[in-house]
Amino acid sequence: MRLSLADTVKRNVRIRDEWQRLRPHKSFGGLTLEQFNEIVQKVMDIMAGLETLDTRRLEQCALRDEALAHCNEAALRVVWGARGDPEEGDDGELYGGFGYVRKNKRKSGLTRRRKT
Repeated sequence: MRLSLADTVKRNVRIRDEWQRLRPHKSFGGLTLEQFNEIVQKVMDIMAGLETLDTRRLEQCALRDEALAHCNEAALRVVWGARGDPEEGDDGELYGGFGYVRKNKRKSGLTRRRKT
Protein backbone atom coordinates (compact mmCIF):
# COMPACT_ATOMS: atom_id res chain seq x y z
CA MET A 1 0.00 0.00 0.00
CA ARG A 2 1.35 3.39 -0.98
CA LEU A 3 0.90 6.24 1.49
CA SER A 4 -0.16 9.71 0.48
CA LEU A 5 2.23 12.60 1.02
CA ALA A 6 0.32 13.78 4.07
CA ASP A 7 0.24 10.27 5.56
CA THR A 8 3.98 9.86 4.97
CA VAL A 9 4.71 13.09 6.81
CA LYS A 10 2.41 12.12 9.67
CA ARG A 11 4.15 8.76 9.93
CA ASN A 12 7.60 10.41 10.06
CA VAL A 13 6.45 12.88 12.70
CA ARG A 14 5.01 10.02 14.72
CA ILE A 15 8.31 8.11 14.47
CA ARG A 16 10.16 11.22 15.64
CA ASP A 17 7.76 11.86 18.53
CA GLU A 18 7.76 8.27 19.76
CA TRP A 19 11.54 8.07 19.48
CA GLN A 20 11.76 11.27 21.53
CA ARG A 21 9.34 9.91 24.10
CA LEU A 22 10.69 6.39 24.50
CA ARG A 23 14.42 6.26 23.52
CA PRO A 24 15.77 9.80 23.11
CA HIS A 25 19.42 8.87 23.75
CA LYS A 26 19.59 5.85 21.45
CA SER A 27 20.58 6.00 17.77
CA PHE A 28 19.00 3.91 15.01
CA GLY A 29 20.15 3.30 11.46
CA GLY A 30 23.25 5.39 12.04
CA LEU A 31 21.15 8.45 12.95
CA THR A 32 20.72 10.22 16.24
CA LEU A 33 17.39 11.70 17.23
CA GLU A 34 18.76 15.18 16.52
CA GLN A 35 19.85 14.21 13.00
CA PHE A 36 16.49 12.62 12.25
CA ASN A 37 14.70 15.63 13.71
CA GLU A 38 16.66 17.92 11.33
CA ILE A 39 15.62 15.80 8.35
CA VAL A 40 11.97 15.81 9.40
CA GLN A 41 12.09 19.55 10.11
CA LYS A 42 13.50 20.24 6.64
CA VAL A 43 10.53 18.44 5.08
CA MET A 44 8.12 20.36 7.32
CA ASP A 45 9.74 23.69 6.36
CA ILE A 46 9.51 22.88 2.65
CA MET A 47 5.87 21.87 3.02
CA ALA A 48 5.11 25.11 4.86
CA GLY A 49 6.78 27.02 2.03
CA LEU A 50 4.65 25.15 -0.50
CA GLU A 51 1.52 25.98 1.47
CA THR A 52 2.49 29.65 1.33
CA LEU A 53 3.02 29.38 -2.43
CA ASP A 54 -0.33 27.63 -2.85
CA THR A 55 -2.04 30.40 -0.90
CA ARG A 56 -0.29 33.08 -2.96
CA ARG A 57 -1.23 31.25 -6.16
CA LEU A 58 -4.90 31.16 -5.16
CA GLU A 59 -4.78 34.85 -4.29
CA GLN A 60 -3.15 35.67 -7.64
CA CYS A 61 -5.74 33.57 -9.49
CA ALA A 62 -8.54 35.47 -7.75
CA LEU A 63 -6.91 38.81 -8.66
CA ARG A 64 -6.48 37.61 -12.25
CA ASP A 65 -10.13 36.59 -12.51
CA GLU A 66 -11.26 39.95 -11.14
CA ALA A 67 -8.98 41.88 -13.53
CA LEU A 68 -10.11 39.71 -16.45
CA ALA A 69 -13.77 40.39 -15.67
CA HIS A 70 -13.02 44.13 -15.63
CA CYS A 71 -11.08 43.79 -18.89
CA ASN A 72 -13.97 41.91 -20.54
CA GLU A 73 -16.40 44.66 -19.51
CA ALA A 74 -14.09 47.29 -20.96
CA ALA A 75 -13.69 45.29 -24.20
CA LEU A 76 -17.47 45.03 -24.57
CA ARG A 77 -17.79 48.77 -24.05
CA VAL A 78 -15.21 49.33 -26.81
CA VAL A 79 -17.01 46.95 -29.19
CA TRP A 80 -20.40 48.49 -28.43
CA GLY A 81 -18.91 51.94 -28.88
CA ALA A 82 -17.43 51.02 -32.28
CA ARG A 83 -20.70 49.35 -33.28
CA GLY A 84 -22.67 52.45 -32.34
CA ASP A 85 -20.25 54.88 -34.01
CA PRO A 86 -21.75 56.34 -37.20
CA GLU A 87 -18.42 56.10 -39.04
CA GLU A 88 -17.75 52.50 -38.02
CA GLY A 89 -20.98 50.63 -37.25
CA ASP A 90 -21.61 46.90 -37.15
CA ASP A 91 -20.84 46.66 -40.87
CA GLY A 92 -17.42 48.28 -40.60
CA GLU A 93 -13.93 46.92 -41.03
CA LEU A 94 -13.05 47.58 -37.39
CA TYR A 95 -16.02 45.57 -36.12
CA GLY A 96 -14.97 42.65 -38.32
CA GLY A 97 -11.36 43.09 -37.17
CA PHE A 98 -12.53 42.66 -33.59
CA GLY A 99 -13.58 39.12 -34.54
CA TYR A 100 -17.30 39.75 -34.94
CA VAL A 101 -19.34 38.90 -38.03
CA ARG A 102 -20.07 42.05 -40.00
CA LYS A 103 -23.71 42.82 -40.75
CA ASN A 104 -23.35 42.33 -44.51
CA LYS A 105 -21.72 38.90 -43.96
CA ARG A 106 -24.46 37.49 -41.76
CA LYS A 107 -26.81 34.84 -43.06
CA SER A 108 -30.52 35.45 -42.78
CA GLY A 109 -31.19 32.30 -40.84
CA LEU A 110 -34.00 31.37 -43.17
CA THR A 111 -33.87 27.77 -44.32
CA ARG A 112 -36.29 25.92 -46.58
CA ARG A 113 -36.45 22.19 -46.64
CA ARG A 114 -36.53 20.55 -49.97
CA LYS A 115 -39.27 18.07 -50.62
CA THR A 116 -37.99 14.74 -51.87
